[in-house]
Amino acid sequence: MAIADRQLRALLRSGSARVFDLQGITRSLQKRPGLPPPKPFFKNRNANRLLILKYTPSAAERQALRSERAVQTKLYLPFNDQNIEEGGKTVLLTDLKLEQALEEQLALSPQHDAAAFRHDRTLLDILDSLPSLDPFLMRDKFEIEQQDVDSAYFMFPEGELEKIKNFVRDKMAKVAAFAAEAPAKPGIPLPPGAKKEAAGKENAVERLTQKLWEANDASALAPVIRAFRINPATAPEIVYSWKGTIYYDHEYSRQRSVWQGMLEWLTHEARPREGAVGQAAKDLAELRGVTREAVLKHWLRATDKLNRYRQCFDDLFLHKKDAAPFVDFLHGSKETFWDLGDSLSRLSHSHAVWERDSGRFPLRRLPAAQLADLLDTLYQVNTG
Repeated sequence: MAIADRQLRALLRSGSARVFDLQGITRSLQKRPGLPPPKPFFKNRNANRLLILKYTPSAAERQALRSERAVQTKLYLPFNDQNIEEGGKTVLLTDLKLEQALEEQLALSPQHDAAAFRHDRTLLDILDSLPSLDPFLMRDKFEIEQQDVDSAYFMFPEGELEKIKNFVRDKMAKVAAFAAEAPAKPGIPLPPGAKKEAAGKENAVERLTQKLWEANDASALAPVIRAFRINPATAPEIVYSWKGTIYYDHEYSRQRSVWQGMLEWLTHEARPREGAVGQAAKDLAELRGVTREAVLKHWLRATDKLNRYRQCFDDLFLHKKDAAPFVDFLHGSKETFWDLGDSLSRLSHSHAVWERDSGRFPLRRLPAAQLADLLDTLYQVNTG
């Protein structure tokens, strides 16, 4: 298929959390001087040429899917690895004919190689379980599921991985201390004979924090299940969705200023380098307006959900108020996790497109034709 879909074309060209360019990353890793090539991601050779995308299917596409999720996972196998925009074969992971497509497009089936099929389908299912393809979330989920995936595929700026881990674990430790009823104010002298008991509680908090991090053992999460009235059957999923929300809180704080800069450009500076007149000026003004509203919608949705989460967390663990709002958040954490993943990955995608297409022009003042093309792409990214 030739790529006529602007949303898909923009996805393939972006470096955002909505696309995992496996073949591009592999090619880059193979060129590292003095380092061995990475272990192949998939066992199936053809699958290692894939681009894996988080994608919003059209109404027509939804009719052939097993899932009604707004965010789906699409596999894209390019016809030409040197120019991925020439076209390729695609399939959504919840397509009713997925097994047939995997066999026809990748020669991935139990009949060809049962062990490779089980391994690769497991990795694909894990990626499908995430709302976005952030390196931290992918690496973390594969570790939790005990899948041996080369960590080189998930790159971070210097020191960024440790910052994320520390941020997430700090929040988890507060919940673990609450659930385990550990002393909340270290440094206050303990009564005689209480040191051994306190040390035991501190160890219990550390163990529970680790179990929250792993988010895969309902029995080990029993103190949290009791404290926050969580259904044991759904506890691992709830805890992992909360963990993902903490990560998105960190990512939002890290990227907030650059996303605001993009919105300010759309509001005040998205004007053509040369003056447009007549109908052309009206069309550009209308396009700028609807594009800004589309981007702003995701900015406001993410901001609102994170503000609500932070408020209920701080009310309980900082101000010692009622636990009910945080309990409500936990029960709805999966929806929050997926909504944040969708909105934040669209914002990161939008910023990648905006930075690439406007950054080469002085003061980001584009000719009218290029400005219209950029605005239209940003609109598709945030509405498609």
